[in-house]
Amino acid sequence: MASPAHSKTTKKHHARLNNPFPRAVPAAAIRNGDAAPRLSFAPASKLAHAHDFPVGTRFRLRWDPSLGGEVALSRIPSGDDARRAMWESVPGVAFLSAASAATEADECRGSFALRDGRARLVPHRQHVDKIKAFYRCDAEVGADLLRGAAFQASDATRFPVLVITGLLSAKQSSPASCSCCGLGSGGRRARGAAGRPALSARYWILLEEKTDTQVAFSVNIGDYQWTCAHDDPAKSPPATATTTTTTTPRIHRPSLRLRLSARVQRPTSKKTRLAPSREETSSLLLPEPERAEARPEEFNRVFLTYASSRDERFYGFGEQFSRVEFKGKRVPVLVQEQGIGRGDQPITFAANLVSYRPGEAITEEYGIAFVVMQVKFQDQPCKSGWAGIDELESSKDLFFFFEWNVQGFKVDNDTSSVWSGGNWSTTYAPSPFYMTSKMRSLYLEGYDYSIFDLTKPDRVQIQIFGNSVQGRILDGDSPTQLLTSYTESTGRPPVLPRWITSGAVVGMQGGTDTVRRVWKELQDYDVPVSAFWLQDWVGQRKTAIGSQLWWNWEVDDAHYNGWKDLVGDLRNSGIRTVAYCNPCLVPMDQKPNTKRHLFEEAKKLGILVKDEAGEPYMMPNTAFDVAMLDFTNPEARAWFKKILRGMVDDGVSGWMADFGEGLPLDARLHSGEDPVAAHNRYPELWARVNREFADEWQAGSVAATAAEEDGGGAGGDDGLVFFVRSGFRESSRWAMLFWEGDQMVSWQANDGIKSSVVGLLSGGLSGFPLNHSDAGGYCTVDLPFLRYRRGEELLLRWMEVNAFTVVFRTHEGNKPASNCQFYSNSRTLAHFARCAKLYKAWEFYRAQLVREAAAAGLPVARHLFLHYPADERVQALTYQQFLVGTEMLVVPVLDKGRSAVTAYFPAGAGAWRHVWTGDEYGAGAQGGFEAEVQAPVGYPAVFVRLAASRLPSGRRLRACRRLSLGLGIRDRRGTLGEVEREERRESSIEKSTGEERRPGGHRRIGHSGRLE
Repeated sequence: MASPAHSKTTKKHHARLNNPFPRAVPAAAIRNGDAAPRLSFAPASKLAHAHDFPVGTRFRLRWDPSLGGEVALSRIPSGDDARRAMWESVPGVAFLSAASAATEADECRGSFALRDGRARLVPHRQHVDKIKAFYRCDAEVGADLLRGAAFQASDATRFPVLVITGLLSAKQSSPASCSCCGLGSGGRRARGAAGRPALSARYWILLEEKTDTQVAFSVNIGDYQWTCAHDDPAKSPPATATTTTTTTPRIHRPSLRLRLSARVQRPTSKKTRLAPSREETSSLLLPEPERAEARPEEFNRVFLTYASSRDERFYGFGEQFSRVEFKGKRVPVLVQEQGIGRGDQPITFAANLVSYRPGEAITEEYGIAFVVMQVKFQDQPCKSGWAGIDELESSKDLFFFFEWNVQGFKVDNDTSSVWSGGNWSTTYAPSPFYMTSKMRSLYLEGYDYSIFDLTKPDRVQIQIFGNSVQGRILDGDSPTQLLTSYTESTGRPPVLPRWITSGAVVGMQGGTDTVRRVWKELQDYDVPVSAFWLQDWVGQRKTAIGSQLWWNWEVDDAHYNGWKDLVGDLRNSGIRTVAYCNPCLVPMDQKPNTKRHLFEEAKKLGILVKDEAGEPYMMPNTAFDVAMLDFTNPEARAWFKKILRGMVDDGVSGWMADFGEGLPLDARLHSGEDPVAAHNRYPELWARVNREFADEWQAGSVAATAAEEDGGGAGGDDGLVFFVRSGFRESSRWAMLFWEGDQMVSWQANDGIKSSVVGLLSGGLSGFPLNHSDAGGYCTVDLPFLRYRRGEELLLRWMEVNAFTVVFRTHEGNKPASNCQFYSNSRTLAHFARCAKLYKAWEFYRAQLVREAAAAGLPVARHLFLHYPADERVQALTYQQFLVGTEMLVVPVLDKGRSAVTAYFPAGAGAWRHVWTGDEYGAGAQGGFEAEVQAPVGYPAVFVRLAASRLPSGRRLRACRRLSLGLGIRDRRGTLGEVEREERRESSIEKSTGEERRPGGHRRIGHSGRLE
């Protein structure tokens, strides 16, 4: 797929002080209205009359010439079904247009921004020549239109397929210069020529029924014809024979202009310069770019424009942390770091202001005095610095007045959107997919950068940075049907091994003695533990941002003395060991006890991502430089699988597969592919390497063979597990489990406990069904003037939330000593034990939901929109509450100092039972209603659905009773004996009645997630 031409990447890794107010989403050079010109067609042709065209056997496209021309795709109605458009254009408006613009990219330590530069050609018109359905006989004889659409028939093709063809035209954006001949323009004649079409091309839109619920679409553009604006009209041939230049389509490759930011420079009196000057560092990767801009070019922007309604709500777009619904927004789809703060203040301001390698700006070596931040309140004296964020959060009329005194430094006033703070749209795992409240759904295939513009009330416009488009339009009558259809194509995770979901995954660091001490404390509190996650198994290095790891994937025998004994003792107690790795490597010259130098090995093998000079691309990452493995190279994949094999041989049963979102946009890859598109694909490659190894290990293990012989099969207790944070559309095909990355240890909305719930639910709506977060958050800031440290209350409430996700895992954070931990005191230990038992109590239901995720793609934790889409109150919910399957409703406390919540019970859900008091809500209610419910620490507001009006049998009553018994833990030990007795009683009932049980003892569930 083509990539944007003439792109320029600006590196900002070493900028010290920046504009703290960047743009949230890069502005478009071609505005919404300009990108949707008018639609035209020949009034004397067959298109002068309305007509229905078949697409396969289940769908049809209707052409309506009234109001300027309109197309609408719908399912062929059956019986009394009313026709409902799955997709329709805006009457009289082009549904396909194209343009050409320069591409600019900014990059700063894992944060990226792509945006339009100068627009050279803007859309002028879409003309429709022909719409025709083709049958198998047409494909066999080779119809010209099918060849233009790049259609390849197969035995599985569902004929007829439909082709729409015509012409696209674009005009110069300004009369300043001519894109064809490069001559300057001026005067009245030039101004008139600027409005004339400068470039036209033929397009082919192919519609093909792929499944019973999906129509694939593809757009190809070719046969370019240029018209020079400097032709003399008096001497030129008539318009029907205008002098043109015809070009054949070519694949655009980016010409990346690299500029290491030097706006902020050290005093000249210092011996060592911070960064070279702009003139010294400007290098052009494509020779003579000025001439390239003057040559005839092709389109490198494609726009799809189609109808929406004012009240239509949009959900999806991957794992999003600030919003669940996106009407009115421009949503960029680009993999990157989520950022620090993401709009929450004052941390985002500070992170954007000081986007540099942490620690450098406060060292004497660089000669910086200090960054003095001052906060001024209205009608209050100026206060210099603060000890924490509490008083800032409580002041509604707060505004910031930051001042800084830095010796010899200047502030970078660039307003680009790429700084460390991030914004509402930045995410590790976006996806070009959505579903709406009108039961419409669409996703793009491929990996080109795209922006979904939902700012207009009557339309959607997708801008693709490329010259072709592929995607699918989905059909369904409910969100669950749409999501099931979507994940049928993009992939679903496997059934997780039962050990990972059987108890708490304890995140620990510190070495063997520390782990054994905490393990003993957990035994004293009778905590159900499934694994110890020891991310520092490779050893620790102290950096400016805290305790970090040596990125050399082998056990550090000095840090974990007696590693084999520790792993063996844990395994003998039914506890697994989980480790950590990522796709990056670092030089190990400074680590004394290294057995293998993996960076040097990979460098020698030539399997690292390379820079323009063909050398390993060394990327700044937090406090040190790293190189990435090039997984487009088969040798890199094979080599890394051997590294994973070594981890498993050391006793590891699972690992965090971190990072994957930082492939540079100007990298050189083994495959030769466009690095901008490869940037979005890399997370899938990273997950695939891990998954392939896990599957290969499972297939070859004796334990897996024994489990299959015993009838355990998938979902047994001996498989490997890995979890990732970066992702894209098809990551669930390869990733076994997601986690949400690095939230702040904060109560704030965009980056903290609230955003962890939003990410959980939005990811579930986007085909990432198995997901969880670090209990307590990760990112900690502990500076004299700015402190984000995990308090006890935040930790306790976060544990309550995570007790109702698929995996219950803790994390100490990047600064463990600054944070409250689950082992900090008797209160935190007792609460951790309680939450682990809450998590254990619904294990039987969780196992069913994990199987459903693998079978249908439905998430364990669900936004209520999945099951109550018509409820307008549900449509507006974000982090306030969520479903676990369909049978449990969780309303977490997400605000500091709160001990009560407002629960909303949606229309049509029936009655709900509060697990702590037994009170019932909603019995006999007409429509949705809300109620205030007490939720002191230790008693989160959890409800079990009774649905008395729709009980299929006594089995639901038994299931609800079992959930209520298990969750209704009251004492410190939280004994579950009554639940066990209920299980034995239920088992005897099933045996006596002959009720079916699946292998492994799990009852069958429907695709809705309801217990049957």
